[in-house]
Amino acid sequence: GFRFQDKEEALDLKTTYPFLFQHTTVLHINDSKMPPNSHLDWHEHLGKGCIGLGSLGAFISLFDHQQAFIIETPKKRFDDFIENTDILRRLVLGNIKTEGNE
Repeated sequence: GFRFQDKEEALDLKTTYPFLFQHTTVLHINDSKMPPNSHLDWHEHLGKGCIGLGSLGAFISLFDHQQAFIIETPKKRFDDFIENTDILRRLVLGNIKTEGNE
């Protein structure tokens, strides 16, 4: 997986792999309970895992506001879905302070 400290590092990925960004139709989004390179796909709520809002926000900013998303976070309560959807909406709109790109 990729982890970005800021938007500049994320833009380097877009420059290196332009085809990936030109042909992506849906993004699967979740935070991770496990650290990068653990090879474990344990999902966490947005901003509460090892990826963090800074990296998620930097990556999401590389796509336009019309991008489609699938949120795959833990859903023990309906409010979990609402909270994660709100965080994603604010990340897409750039209306959330995130560590690494404040």
